[in-house]
Amino acid sequence: MHENPANTPSLPGTPSSSDTETAAKEREQFLSLLSSFDEAMLVTLRDDTSLHARPMRIARAGSGGDLWFATAIESQKVEEVRTTESCAVTLQRPRAFLTISGLAEVVRDRELIAELWQESWRLWFPEGPNGASLCLIHVVPEHAEYWDNTGIKAWRFMLGAAFAALRGRTPEAAGPELHGKVAL
Repeated sequence: MHENPANTPSLPGTPSSSDTETAAKEREQFLSLLSSFDEAMLVTLRDDTSLHARPMRIARAGSGGDLWFATAIESQKVEEVRTTESCAVTLQRPRAFLTISGLAEVVRDRELIAELWQESWRLWFPEGPNGASLCLIHVVPEHAEYWDNTGIKAWRFMLGAAFAALRGRTPEAAGPELHGKVAL
């Protein structure tokens, strides 16, 4: 078996160590940013293939980027998810944005519903976590993209952009701390 010296180019299509490192940073930044959101817009497809978005409170954001939402089994969104699993989720707050594309499924696991139960849901589900109407929508992400212009990293980017403008150049591309595309 022959070793590949460090200065030998890798095969086309093979990720380099810097590509792998960037992907890991982007994934870490995405998951960190995702954990800071409480609400999202869940986007599903109607029967006529038009998009249908509605605000949803996040019941749980999983460590792999999956999302859980509580809803009523008789809701239109459940019907839409059962018809077409493809969905999108958008999240936004001042200077921070996420989009997620993935597949949604309806879950009626009573143990999980009890685990995720929030007393604030009682307004919609007066019978509590054992109510027959309560179910979960689980979104399993396939792809995500984020833009995070919060904190000191945004100021560093703006300063660099200002210097580039003064020199008549375009700013350098934002690094994974500001923008990234993540395959999940």
